[in-house]
Amino acid sequence: IRDYDMEKSNLGIRQVLDLEIVNDEVLWAATSDGVLRIDLNTDESIRYSSGNKVPESRRIIDDLVYDVLVARDGSIWLGTRAGLAIIDPESDKINNFASDLVPRIMEEDSKGNIWFGIESNGLYYIPADSISKVKTGTGFEVSGYVFDEDSSEGISSARITCIAEDDHGVIWAGTANGGLNKLDAQGESFTHYFVSDGLPSNYITAIAVDDNNHLWISTKNGISHFNTEDESFTNYGTADGIGNIAFFRNSYSISEDG
Repeated sequence: IRDYDMEKSNLGIRQVLDLEIVNDEVLWAATSDGVLRIDLNTDESIRYSSGNKVPESRRIIDDLVYDVLVARDGSIWLGTRAGLAIIDPESDKINNFASDLVPRIMEEDSKGNIWFGIESNGLYYIPADSISKVKTGTGFEVSGYVFDEDSSEGISSARITCIAEDDHGVIWAGTANGGLNKLDAQGESFTHYFVSDGLPSNYITAIAVDDNNHLWISTKNGISHFNTEDESFTNYGTADGIGNIAFFRNSYSISEDG
């Protein structure tokens, strides 16, 4: 275990919002002051941010980076307060896309689509066949599911907190006070799960899919295991040895045995 004290460093970092590790060699840290690339072998760091804080070649669209996604092709996707930034780690080229669609959480599915949880707007994705255009800065095609409070069939909340894909290609989306959403593999319909269905809380902070294709769900009121076959919930709280029942974003870890 190694410590990186951001406050005492000369990097001026105030808050770390997300972490991604590549091949146990490189750590990408999304922060409130840009994104850091840390070489885990040498501890050397490179910073990407906006304005004149860094050379022009390392400037991204905004300093506040909510999420970092390392795609299967190695490209680095940054969800920022002002839109999307994509870094090509080989050429170090950056493409910035200013947008009102602010990606707060991102996930790549097995088909190569990039999914976004958009701040106060719903669930969106960039189709796999459009990714190359986005990476080269020649296009930005986005599809999605906008929250409609008058509809009971669409996404159940405007605020998406986490996204996961199971072994059957089903997309699961956790929300802030809108429960759990299941989008079928065809992307045509949603199924909703709330406290009334067995969840301990309608505020979900993280979803992990285990080796049995069941879900482990962190919430603001404990942890829940969801059996995807019989659609039953088993909840765990302080009586089960959990010290704190209020979990935060990305509050999960998958062990080697699944």
